[in-house]
Amino acid sequence: MRGFMNFLLRLFIITAVPLAFAGCAPPVGTLYNGGGLSGHDTIWAQPNRIVYLVDNYFRPHDDLQVFASYRGIVEAIPLNRVTIEIDDLSNPDMSGVVDSFYQLSTPGRKIIIITYENKTYQYSIQVQDPFGGSGPGNGNGGGGGIIIIWKPPPP
Repeated sequence: MRGFMNFLLRLFIITAVPLAFAGCAPPVGTLYNGGGLSGHDTIWAQPNRIVYLVDNYFRPHDDLQVFASYRGIVEAIPLNRVTIEIDDLSNPDMSGVVDSFYQLSTPGRKIIIITYENKTYQYSIQVQDPFGGSGPGNGNGGGGGIIIIWKPPPP
């Protein structure tokens, strides 16, 4: 009987001590009160794509993910809470804020600028023209890269 009681006491201590430490730990991310972290140390983005073809679209919800950290705790940031701009180095008139998509109509390097809570992160993408400017693209998203010419059958 005494051995069984010692076993139960040890089991209680082994279970209670880790639970007490877990209860005293600070809350993590958006699991606590739905509010998330405040005062982030840094932000960064993980691009899903960095090479595009002319007339492709940059779509933030498909092409990148944004993260922020505070004291080592990492939190994913929803894209509707960040500002995304494209600095088109080859055509400065096309630079601007991206809402849902941005058509990449000129080849060259573009800088993606992400701003969240007064913190900024930048990375670059490359837009390539596989046809050297002589392809079927018309600047309106209609360039698929292949031209099909239908010939009538011989008489």
